Amino acid sequence: MMKRTLILCATLLMTVVASGCTPGDKLSPDELISKVVASDPQVAPYEVEGKVRYYEDNKMTEDSTYSALYDPANGRVRYETKAKGEVTISVNDGKQITFYQTAKKTATIGSAPKLGISGDHSLKGQTLKMIEAVRKTHDLETLPNEKVAGRDTYHIRMTPKAEGTLYGKQELWIDTKTWSELKAIVENGNSRFESEVTHLNDSPVISDDSFKLKLPSDVKVTRMEDLAASKKITLQEAVKAVGKSFNYWNREDMKLDSIELDELKGKINRSEITLNYMKDGVAYVSLSIFPAPSTKDKNFGMIDVKSIEVRGHKGVYDENIRFIIWDEDGLRYSLQLAHPDLKLDEALKLTAAMQPAK
Repeated sequence: MMKRTLILCATLLMTVVASGCTPGDKLSPDELISKVVASDPQVAPYEVEGKVRYYEDNKMTEDSTYSALYDPANGRVRYETKAKGEVTISVNDGKQITFYQTAKKTATIGSAPKLGISGDHSLKGQTLKMIEAVRKTHDLETLPNEKVAGRDTYHIRMTPKAEGTLYGKQELWIDTKTWSELKAIVENGNSRFESEVTHLNDSPVISDDSFKLKLPSDVKVTRMEDLAASKKITLQEAVKAVGKSFNYWNREDMKLDSIELDELKGKINRSEITLNYMKDGVAYVSLSIFPAPSTKDKNFGMIDVKSIEVRGHKGVYDENIRFIIWDEDGLRYSLQLAHPDLKLDEALKLTAAMQPAK
């Protein structure tokens, strides 16, 4: 998914650490990254507010704001986003995780992992791996230091050495005190991601009430334990799981990398398969299939979508998460456009070339 790729790229240097440098320091890209690598991995509590924007062909497709509060000592996090009037709230109170979508009136609840933020070094390890990957594929340069949200930053630009790189062109503004990313611009093809912190408090007052979330009585709640883990299956097992043959791709230019089965329990109670395709070694599309619900909704339960036609059937396209959804012969198909260069019209042509699984 393009958005996921852009977010991943923009958060390359987002690990917040205790040490820092003075605003007057002049560092080369290698010196800057070396300091991040050598820095103390402890994460201090902080609260942050910011804005995020996405563009396609220089047209803004999403304008959202967010706020977050982190309490690493007890492994607690509260994260809120607002886009097009819809508010999504995620809370980890140290014991339970709640993901609440206000417009859809749905919430998912599960047990929190027994690991605080400060003790989780895996994020830093993944970040460093990403930095190393970008250092090999991009030219790095430091630009004049600037202030973001009233704070001194290091400004670094990462330019791909060759066409078609997965992570695109990036600019990052890194806080000189906390090493957190305060601003980012990531460009990949015709897509652009911009994020900017508008407020950062690196010594907030932590209150238990900040991590309490009371859900309204009309919210539909799903327990995470009702969502079984995926398991890898064969094509023949996939046909058996959904109860009939389905349409898919068997092509030389698209590798069927894996087929996963989710046996969903509780109120959802269905078998859902997902076929993951790769192209040139990069995730291309993911196709999820399950029996179509008996209750019909012209928007397939989605908000703010575009009506389209898919294989002669009515469907919708969500440009924010890059999903195409349609019903065909009693099955519901959800196609995720994972590759950043795959456009809607190309994906629709691709669906026309699907063939029945045997």
